[in-house]
Amino acid sequence: MKSVIEEILKKFNSMEKISILVLLILFVFVNDKNLIIGIPFLLLLIYSFIKDKNKREIIIENIGIVGVVLYLLGFSFSDYSSNRGSCLMILSFLFQIFYKKKKIEFGEKKIMYMFFFILIFGCIWTNFSYDGVNSIGRFIKVNKRFLETFLMLNIIKEKKQFIVAEKTFIIGAVIVAVYYILDYILNYSIASTYVNYRCEGFKNVTYSAGILMMGSMYLFGKIWEIKTVKEIYSKYIDIISFILIFIGLILTKLRASLLGVGAGIIFIIIFSFDWKKVLLLFLLGSSLVFVVPDTIIERVRHITIEKSMKSVNTGSDNLRRIMWRGSIYTWKNNKIFGAGARGTKYWVQKFADENTDKNGMTLYGINRKEFTFGEAHSIYLNMLAETGIFSILYFIQLFIFIPILVLKSLKVNKNKGEKFGAIAGMISYYVMGVVWSLWGYYGAVQSIFQFMLFILMYFYLKDLQNKRKETIK
Repeated sequence: MKSVIEEILKKFNSMEKISILVLLILFVFVNDKNLIIGIPFLLLLIYSFIKDKNKREIIIENIGIVGVVLYLLGFSFSDYSSNRGSCLMILSFLFQIFYKKKKIEFGEKKIMYMFFFILIFGCIWTNFSYDGVNSIGRFIKVNKRFLETFLMLNIIKEKKQFIVAEKTFIIGAVIVAVYYILDYILNYSIASTYVNYRCEGFKNVTYSAGILMMGSMYLFGKIWEIKTVKEIYSKYIDIISFILIFIGLILTKLRASLLGVGAGIIFIIIFSFDWKKVLLLFLLGSSLVFVVPDTIIERVRHITIEKSMKSVNTGSDNLRRIMWRGSIYTWKNNKIFGAGARGTKYWVQKFADENTDKNGMTLYGINRKEFTFGEAHSIYLNMLAETGIFSILYFIQLFIFIPILVLKSLKVNKNKGEKFGAIAGMISYYVMGVVWSLWGYYGAVQSIFQFMLFILMYFYLKDLQNKRKETIK
């Protein structure tokens, strides 16, 4: 990663390097209103772009990867960074297509075509939903997030570019993890005493848990493929990063993300079984019981059936029950076109009104006046409630097309660690999505899922290229 950056920067003079650095800082941390500060630095780079052909080529070739870096950093702590990274990726894509005349890459075509189909056709069926035209804006916002996957497939062609993207993602996850570790240390007296104490992180605890969950799964997949002591030393950064990220994930206390990690690990064990590694994993997992704080263990116990039966009247659990029942109620009343991307709230509230008792309680611990939620709190129920019968398109994508890509990828032995990691990350997303509306209401987590999909597609394309070369030989 360092060598790539050095290779790019050595072609620019000191003032131009300062301009690049200032613009990157502004793009990550500064709001739209204050971006005006960067105009002089931007003009200097534009001047270099116009005047010097070599610099122009360097900027065109690398603006996309800069966009990818900004985009991925945004998962962790900055929406500004993600949005501006996306803009740079679009600019790079246009340069590649119209200036360099490069071929457009779609990756696994069935998957990408389905995403485009849902986005375009969905703007039509959403008009006929309960909320009608009012939902189109949010529908587009939710369903356009795959475009970054498409853009990255057309920007990241070389292994060194992929490594930059991979390390940026991991660095972002480590930053989030360290934030949680520091919070726990600084607030130890509270965090170690109160079960429900949770640090929100840079954005939100759900966003944080999402990146830590999929980040830990990706690194676990890479580490699982280590076969020799020499490889342990060569991947020590991945191992340390995994430990930090996993500790951070535990400290989020988000039970669904921990279940997601469990599902991802089980997948890797099944498809790449090694009894020595399984034994080591069991011993390490067992030791966690002795080092994990009691408050976290107590919260995790709520996952078990026994504990759930004893605590059916807890507020958070009952909130979910209302939203799940309400979303099914929504679907029953809007089976064809759904309630729309913004219409679910009305129907969930209507369900709550119809199921409030004489004491004003919808469920035990939930006062109707205090219940204001309007989503399903589940990816799958949310899709069903919002899009009605057309939710079948999402389910075909998630449970047929993507699994087919998974099976195709696993047939080739190259880059197994990265593939396993990406697949495990996506599986953890599927599991966490049972109880969280990650597709529609937690955009950054959905985008991380799309990044995992990009990783899988990237190596899938590499496998196809290698196969073609072997065929020619």
